[in-house]
Amino acid sequence: MGIGWTQRRSGGAAGCIARAVALGALFFAGPAAGQDAVPPITKSDYGLDLFQGPVTTASRVVGLAGAYTALAEWCEGEYSNAASPAVRAPYSVGKREFDLCLGFTNPGAFSGNDFENRGPGFRSLPTRFTNAATVNLGLQLQYGPFGGTVNYDALHVGLEEKGKPTDISAVIERVTGSLASSFANGQLLFGVGFRTVAFNLNQVVNGDETTLVSRTGASSQFGAIWMPKGLPFRLGGTLRSEIVVREIKGITENDDGSQVAAGRILPSHLTVPWEIEVGGALELERRPFNPPRVDIAALEDEVRARYDLKRLERATRYADEIAKAPEVTRDVLRRQLELRELRIQAEEDRAMGREFERLLAAEKAQAALWDRRQMLLLASVLVTGPAHGSVGIADFVAQRRASSGENTVVSVRLGFETEVVRRWVTLRGGTYLEPTRFVDGAPREHFTLGTDIRLFRFNPLGLFGDDPWRIRLAGDLAPRYFNWAFALGKYH
Repeated sequence: MGIGWTQRRSGGAAGCIARAVALGALFFAGPAAGQDAVPPITKSDYGLDLFQGPVTTASRVVGLAGAYTALAEWCEGEYSNAASPAVRAPYSVGKREFDLCLGFTNPGAFSGNDFENRGPGFRSLPTRFTNAATVNLGLQLQYGPFGGTVNYDALHVGLEEKGKPTDISAVIERVTGSLASSFANGQLLFGVGFRTVAFNLNQVVNGDETTLVSRTGASSQFGAIWMPKGLPFRLGGTLRSEIVVREIKGITENDDGSQVAAGRILPSHLTVPWEIEVGGALELERRPFNPPRVDIAALEDEVRARYDLKRLERATRYADEIAKAPEVTRDVLRRQLELRELRIQAEEDRAMGREFERLLAAEKAQAALWDRRQMLLLASVLVTGPAHGSVGIADFVAQRRASSGENTVVSVRLGFETEVVRRWVTLRGGTYLEPTRFVDGAPREHFTLGTDIRLFRFNPLGLFGDDPWRIRLAGDLAPRYFNWAFALGKYH
């Protein structure tokens, strides 16, 4: 400013040129100057914002751009709705059902992904993400209207500091689980569960590893889904409460009580923000979306009642025979009748089992005749709460007090799914808006694509059911970000 003022007073073209050069220098130096102006962390009076913007959970959820809270089928639905364990997919007709999830995502497919959505200037920041990978596995068990699901996933990300020979990695492990049940003939579903997070930040210098932060916390989650029978839509919503972890201890302590590890001042707390998600799903084609479901348990009860009546009639007849027999022979007759009844009941149990199998086979055959033409549209809105007084992971590593999570943010998600080759290939895709947690950032749009490809049947010892296996692929592309996902499971 002093140079500009001096030249302006001298006047002439030289003054104009000098002022233009000075303004240009200020403009182009703006981002760097802004970064240098970020105050350093000097004490443990801040938090760490564990917000995750990109969708990095199960591959079907990635392919559908995260718009899964109303669909919430199978064990990957646990990531989107706590009522998911009670959801029965259209072709799930048995009284008992189970599902396995096993997948891998690579949101750090290209080194230098802008994982925190810092903006086009993220490469000039003193710390940036270098790679990331997620593994997830889960199990869902269903019996009648009840269900339970437990999922585990671990996100491993690497970070690098400019000009420093350090190797820093952050590992976020989550375990989520819920129990749910359906009511009103399977039209209303409610679930309650938990979510836990374990956060570990490690630094390696010359082969020596130091744990900077290692903490675990937990909170609750609740969900609901409306599946009106015979209608082609669903509505769902879920609430995940905030996780706040305090009492973070370092290796040393400053005079002001701040905790320190490996030369870094640690935060006073970690925050996984609360989330509210609502969404809907609409089936445009002929596939039954919420079909009236035959109650297999009720049919089995009818079969049992028929056999129980026969057993009651025999018991009455046995009692008459014993009463009419001479007293000296009654004990022998009673033992003979008991042995006969045991043999008859064993045969009846086998017969009931065959009838149960026929009932289930008939329902599966009926479901196999349903029209599979499908065009499913999905939408959801995810609202994520604030984490006041916090910074992001990269800024913690760089010890910069760049505010993260001061405001509530919203993510809008849209997806579609269709079976392009009947019983063999399913295609899905979508788009979602990833919000930013930084005041100088901006939301960015993601585009996703995914597919299921049927493989073969594999059912050793009858453990995995009759459904064929499939391979599932998904991709997520956005400015400064790319993720691909892979999973194995059953083709339904």
